[in-house]
Amino acid sequence: MLVGFDLYDSHEAFASSFDPVLEMPGEISVAPVWAAIFSAIAFVAALMAVSVLRAARYLQLAPSPSVEPVARPLGHFPVDASWIKSGTPVFKGTGLSQSADGKFTTGMWSCDGPGTFEWQYGGDEMVCLLEGQVHIEYLGRHFTLSAGDSAVFHAGTRAVWHVPQYARKVFTLQELDLPVRVWRRLLKAIR
Repeated sequence: MLVGFDLYDSHEAFASSFDPVLEMPGEISVAPVWAAIFSAIAFVAALMAVSVLRAARYLQLAPSPSVEPVARPLGHFPVDASWIKSGTPVFKGTGLSQSADGKFTTGMWSCDGPGTFEWQYGGDEMVCLLEGQVHIEYLGRHFTLSAGDSAVFHAGTRAVWHVPQYARKVFTLQELDLPVRVWRRLLKAIR
């Protein structure tokens, strides 16, 4: 048994020895250092929490691994009638996969021509032509995609496609966050 020992006083003395506002020689305060350390720890903890939540959401929504081929028939693919410039193209398509956050979509698309149409891109799109041939006018240039060729189209742009007979492509769409769209516009304005 300790005589004359006051637990409260001992606690106060112990706690004051770690006071972050202690003045150091030369009038330097360590309070900003402790604040920076605690801020960094809080930031790292927040990043870890976000990462864990994203991982859990991904694992919840991710498709199962393939153990056999999966047939994805192409169905009717609606296209705004005002986009069609000439001909009577018939569009078909199907979604193949989508990211857990919904920002990436992969699919397959086909067009029975002949037909010329304007395509308006709401997100960035990468295409790889699997069959056929397509003549494209994009950003003031003309080029042709044949089977095995790929191209990238940016959100907010338009392209005129001419499909002489038939074309089938696989595509990946990426929805852009607002900061990316703003930076892209600023960079375009600067150039």
